[in-house]
Amino acid sequence: MACSTFPNIPGFPSILVYPEDVLVSAGSSGSLSCAADAVPSPTISWFRNGVEIQNESFASVTIIERDLGGQLLSILEVCLFESSLSGNFSCQALNIYGNQTVEFQLQVASGIYFCQLINWL
Repeated sequence: MACSTFPNIPGFPSILVYPEDVLVSAGSSGSLSCAADAVPSPTISWFRNGVEIQNESFASVTIIERDLGGQLLSILEVCLFESSLSGNFSCQALNIYGNQTVEFQLQVASGIYFCQLINWL
């Protein structure tokens, strides 16, 4: 008996990996990832406060895309988090059948402090 494979069924994109609300320290670096799957392959766009981010939008931000064999991975690479980057962000996957958008907040703090409770005897 031969195994058969199901053909890829066309449909709207599904976001598989996405950031949740993020708190980072000013001056640090990092990346945010968004991965989506769809047939036909989706495009992924990043938005900040409703405005699409392009590679030249911020001097410290680069968008890198990788095809993972049918899934598209988009990475928002930040080489320097500044307080001006704080805001509402979203990752949107789009193809001819529709789109899916995931929203999250990025907060850049000038200093992250940890408090410790000391028990006095």
